[in-house]
Amino acid sequence: MIDKRQSRLRRAAKARHKIHELKCVRLAVHRTNCHIYAQVFSADGTKVLASASTAEKEVRGSVPSGANKNAAAVVGKRIAEKAKGLGINEVAFDRSGYKYHGRVKALADAALLDEVRPLGLDLDPYEPRVRRGARRSIARRWRAWTSGRFAARRISARSS
Repeated sequence: MIDKRQSRLRRAAKARHKIHELKCVRLAVHRTNCHIYAQVFSADGTKVLASASTAEKEVRGSVPSGANKNAAAVVGKRIAEKAKGLGINEVAFDRSGYKYHGRVKALADAALLDEVRPLGLDLDPYEPRVRRGARRSIARRWRAWTSGRFAARRISARSS
């Protein structure tokens, strides 16, 4: 049985592989119960160009707790300012397998909408998978209904 951490890392690996194929700068997020961390990686993924977190002294002084949306927004603005200072205008957001919700969403909104433009990648697998799965199940049912196994039953039911 796969636990939550392994599932998250599997989801993160898929998004990171796609970002690596596109050779673009990546804004990665990591969250713990007490803090949230953001790092901007180079296009090849070998260097950390900028970083910000709630564990930094300047951020700790401005927010009472590092484990809420307000603190994540402060970190998002801070990482965006640092990236702008380095001349980075576009990044691919790597949510590291976390849901795009709560603190992760607050950080992304503060960073990507204020200073740095998102690259426009659709790397969130939740919404498309739901729609595609629903279509797939309808198509599967239709194929099963029109296949020989059920068609023989319908024909025999009509002839009687």
